[in-house]
Amino acid sequence: MCGCSDKNSVDLQTIKLYLSMAKYEVKKKWLGEGMATGFSDGNGATLNIGWDNASQEDMARAYEEFNGAEAFINKIEKSSEKASKKTKNPSKDISKEEG
Repeated sequence: MCGCSDKNSVDLQTIKLYLSMAKYEVKKKWLGEGMATGFSDGNGATLNIGWDNASQEDMARAYEEFNGAEAFINKIEKSSEKASKKTKNPSKDISKEEG
């Protein structure tokens, strides 16, 4: 036995899935001066994040698995990033006047 607890085990495949679908960023008001927050899911799992050096993995796990994390973290869907890049290209007007 390793002596580790299942309460804080992380499913890396799940984290990779979160990261393939979105990017996470700390809300600006939480940056600076060494601020940190601890999260608990009510079942014994905990996660502490220092906002100045928060990893994508930690932010993804907090946002997706712990209640209240959305107050600290913005989730940016990767599909919406691609959509906004596509809409920045000028579109051609294909309408024709009948006459």
